[in-house]
Amino acid sequence: HMDKRAPAGQGTESAPGGIGPVHSGEVAFASLPIGADLRDFRIQKILGQGGFGITYLAEHASLKKHVAIKEYFPQSLASRNEQMTLVPHPGDAGKQYEWGRQQFLKEARALAQFKHNNIVRVLLFLELNGTAYMIMEYEAGQGLHEHIRKNGQPSERLLLQVFVPILNGLHAVH
Repeated sequence: HMDKRAPAGQGTESAPGGIGPVHSGEVAFASLPIGADLRDFRIQKILGQGGFGITYLAEHASLKKHVAIKEYFPQSLASRNEQMTLVPHPGDAGKQYEWGRQQFLKEARALAQFKHNNIVRVLLFLELNGTAYMIMEYEAGQGLHEHIRKNGQPSERLLLQVFVPILNGLHAVH
């Protein structure tokens, strides 16, 4: 099934497990290693990536519940060191990185206020490793890009079934 909820910034590219690059064109990300712990959550795989971060599938240690974790990681402003900490690049990048991190946290706080059928719910946020993380409900399903790759161009009916609920969620947020 395709999820009919507005994603909280999830990308579409997947990558193999472990510390390694996730490629988007010519830009590479160093992901958190599979099995890494973020407080009570263990990273299980990479769900996607974009220009400002990586989204992971993780499991809560005691509840055994899956969540999606969005990590603030603007590849143009920072890199990850061997201790898994994000370090801003020299120069103005530090100020830009910190401003972006504060905006990411502001977005997490705002989204956490919503409980709407068409919005992926933010459960909490963490500040670790020199960056910030949004812990969100995990919705298993197939992305539109994957659906088109497997099934060809979607019908108008399918597009309406998917996009009208997403637009309703975006309307509620804005």
